[in-house]
Amino acid sequence: MEQDKIYLLIATFLFAIGFVYGFYTILRGHKYQGLLLFAFIIGGFAFQTLGLNIRGAKVMSCPLGNLFEIIQFISWSLIMAYIIIRYVLKLQLLELFTTFIASALSFFSFLYPQWDKPYENSLFGGNKWIELHAALAVFSYGIYALMAAVAVMYLIQHYSLKRKLPSKVYNFLPSISSSLEGSYKLLLTALLFYSISAIVGSMYWFQDFESISKLKFTMTIALWAFSISLVFLRKKDVVFGEVFAWLCLLLFNFAILTVLPIDNRSSNKTRDTSGIVELHESSQEAVLNLK
Repeated sequence: MEQDKIYLLIATFLFAIGFVYGFYTILRGHKYQGLLLFAFIIGGFAFQTLGLNIRGAKVMSCPLGNLFEIIQFISWSLIMAYIIIRYVLKLQLLELFTTFIASALSFFSFLYPQWDKPYENSLFGGNKWIELHAALAVFSYGIYALMAAVAVMYLIQHYSLKRKLPSKVYNFLPSISSSLEGSYKLLLTALLFYSISAIVGSMYWFQDFESISKLKFTMTIALWAFSISLVFLRKKDVVFGEVFAWLCLLLFNFAILTVLPIDNRSSNKTRDTSGIVELHESSQEAVLNLK
């Protein structure tokens, strides 16, 4: 196994161990050690950063060339977003749900080796604006994932209260109002980064619109419109509570779906490049035969 994958795999196990440890302490009724779980998060984040950095150095660009790298980058963005805003939201158990999603995403990316398809170096053709656009977009997906984690926290609380079910996990969760407000703040943050990504990308789209994947462009606009609509409906109190939480989960799932056209686009570039190389080699062989 390549060194970068070893580091990414170590990060996956650290996230998973952190989640299992945190969940076990809650079920056993032991004192919840948030700082120890945060140490697992920092350790996993360090190895994941190292692995992605090695990948980036190999391809001479941000490692977003195939589905494996995109999922890993979303997982990395989720952890990065959590580290930055954990003191702002101050939601207990958020680190537990974060490690679960991060480990699940990372583990999922390793399930199918064919997702780690080779592709040409300098994926973005040396265009730093397109690279920035892609990085900001995928980073916003990580924030959408964190939003989904907080929405799940709210749904667990809501379900426990509605059914009057005793739950050891529920006792550690923040208040319902805090979870709901946290989901909304994360939605706004994700929309901000996604909008900046779209603005940066539009500088290239208007110059060479024909080269853009129409499916990717359509899904980008759809995700942006979905996010804007959800912010507006929540602001006007048209949707709130349980409905808002479920819509947040739906929004995150739709954001993940928008990743597929990016991966297909990268695959097409790789196949196109391979075809050019094969044609060039065939031409050289024909010239040699003539000689």
